[in-house]
Amino acid sequence: MGIGEGATRTQIERWKDEQIISLSKHGCTLVEKGEQLWRRIEKITSSKIELKKSKLTLSACNVTILVKEKASEVKLNMKQSNAAFLARAKGPPHL
Repeated sequence: MGIGEGATRTQIERWKDEQIISLSKHGCTLVEKGEQLWRRIEKITSSKIELKKSKLTLSACNVTILVKEKASEVKLNMKQSNAAFLARAKGPPHL
């Protein structure tokens, strides 16, 4: 995925602090709050599409998902993507 160890540890720590996961010597587990969040994500997402590497992608593995009923939030995302493009970023500022 191209995410470093430090970034991964930081994200896990944030999820733990937000009581989304619990940690043990066996790994990470979603707790009730995390399971509820996952169900909400599943409810608004569908159609995972894998994209082959092209001039428009950054890596060999690229995935996009359709998010239902969130069209009103696309305008802000497009502004961020356009700003990243104008700043000559390699890609948009989101996962």
